[in-house]
Amino acid sequence: MDRQTFFKLCKLFCEKGSLVRSKRVFPEEMVAMFLSILAHHVKNWVVGFNFKRFKRIVIKCFHEYLRAMIRCQKEFWKQPEPITDNSTDPKWEWFMNYLGALDDTYIKVH
Repeated sequence: MDRQTFFKLCKLFCEKGSLVRSKRVFPEEMVAMFLSILAHHVKNWVVGFNFKRFKRIVIKCFHEYLRAMIRCQKEFWKQPEPITDNSTDPKWEWFMNYLGALDDTYIKVH
């Protein structure tokens, strides 16, 4: 992620998700901690060591960011649109009259 995208993400969560600066941590640092936990699958104490923060501050920032993300869920999640039977999109013609199962097998439906 480049810097411009990172700061756009921070701005979005500050405006729409009510992510605010705490006594010790800026919103940009909260976002960076959250992304490093998710992207690198590291423990809270490792992030605390890398960011020079106590473990409980890392946990608090993680949960604060999760709350902001829940507040912004309408910005990110989109309801899927069902495919109609008379769809003219060529990529769906192969699945006409087939029923899809969870394990990616397709069963012919008469």
